[in-house]
Amino acid sequence: MKKETIILALVFLLVLGIRLFLSFQPQTFSSEESYFHLREIKKIIETGLPFFHDELSFGGRERVFSPIFDYVIAFFAKTISFNFATKVIPNLLASLVVLIIYSIILKITNDSKTALFGAFAGGFIPVFMEQTTNVLSSLTIVTPLLLLLTRLLLSLNSTRSCYFFLATLIISSFISPLIIIFALGILIYLLILKLERIKQEKKESEIIFFSIFFILWAQFIVYKRIFMFHGPSIVWQNIPTQILSEYFSRITILQGIYEIGMIPFFLGIYAIYKYLFIERKKEEYLIISFSFATGLLLALKLIELKTGLMFLGFFLTILFASWFKNFILFLKKTKFEDFRSLIQIMFVLLLIATSVYPAYHNTSKNMKFNVEEKEIEALNWLKENSATDSTIFASPEDGNLINAVAERKNVIDGDFLLVKDAKQRYEDIEKTFTTTSYTDAVETVEKHKSKYIYLSKNTQKNFKTDDSAFTKEKCFLEIFDNGVAKIYERVCRMRIYESR
Repeated sequence: MKKETIILALVFLLVLGIRLFLSFQPQTFSSEESYFHLREIKKIIETGLPFFHDELSFGGRERVFSPIFDYVIAFFAKTISFNFATKVIPNLLASLVVLIIYSIILKITNDSKTALFGAFAGGFIPVFMEQTTNVLSSLTIVTPLLLLLTRLLLSLNSTRSCYFFLATLIISSFISPLIIIFALGILIYLLILKLERIKQEKKESEIIFFSIFFILWAQFIVYKRIFMFHGPSIVWQNIPTQILSEYFSRITILQGIYEIGMIPFFLGIYAIYKYLFIERKKEEYLIISFSFATGLLLALKLIELKTGLMFLGFFLTILFASWFKNFILFLKKTKFEDFRSLIQIMFVLLLIATSVYPAYHNTSKNMKFNVEEKEIEALNWLKENSATDSTIFASPEDGNLINAVAERKNVIDGDFLLVKDAKQRYEDIEKTFTTTSYTDAVETVEKHKSKYIYLSKNTQKNFKTDDSAFTKEKCFLEIFDNGVAKIYERVCRMRIYESR
């Protein structure tokens, strides 16, 4: 076995090991979305079908989504064990980016040492580790697939590789709308090649055009109903404006650089400048195109901020690795050749300080914001002490938790598609959790036919909730409080007198 193969395997195991170590510390998950997938996985195991008609979300609604990720996890949950499938498989899938990035950089640079260095950097992009550790998210499968498509596009020489590319494209197109990053990227790639007057093989251009049209067709097939329901506003996913603005206001430029990693960010940006204006390299143009595509989607606010930073981080890491190889070759021609090994070690140490440590620190810090056991305790209490047709008034962050754990209807959750009054519902939630007027609270809670209010630690933090509206009068009874979550029961009704 080659030395490089052993080192690559060790890097992969290191990334996977850290992820599993962090994931198995809590018994719960780190995101609200995880509980949506958890419920879907259980439904698939029981019936073979997901919840396309969901009687609990928003009090009852239709859902349109791709359940492929849920089927993958459900398969392993049924054949091996549920805990293994939900904790290990997503981290295993996410860790595959190490192997794929190694293959991309090796193809571009033809240097295994540079590829190992880039794979190590790619495995520890802070925002990626933070967003995909201890969660159930389709990001853990769509990210390696998009990078795999990038790798296969660099090798369309044989019929076999073309078939492999097309098979991967078809699967990816039906998993997540994030495949649009790939479609936009290869479109920009064609424009750059045209501007640079670089000849393109007929096979490659045909596959690229086919890929663009197939991706657009697949998105229309899967999400046709959503397109018809929301029209052009679908690009913002029907997210209430109050939440949409928060997506891009919670992070500064410096924080964005920190989330990507200082070394990959600055040297990746420099590599873009170098390959666009100094050197002409076709392979690097492809990676630059994906960087531009991600940046454009971020600028137009068409992609969630941390998801965009995650993909941008991967592409900048690949470009940084390409630059790094040329930098080492340059050193050989200078008086610093004797210090080449020392400079390489310094880069590794810098990478550990600015990428590996932030990745571990951010992810472990994120574990503190897991759903706590006491929140699960409160929701289990609600399950046992409320009617099965009860509607629970809670913040969007707790919506899927209420569905998955308490098995009760929510007023709102994080999926706003195909919901006509999403904005109004969010305004009612915001009004109730920020008002000091018990009459306003009673009115909005009764409006949504809710008997119970679930007040979690996140709700109290996000809305800076003053629960005086629930305690100053006897219209709300505190029926549960374990120090982390509170549950109130509405016992009053608003009397409306009609004028005669």
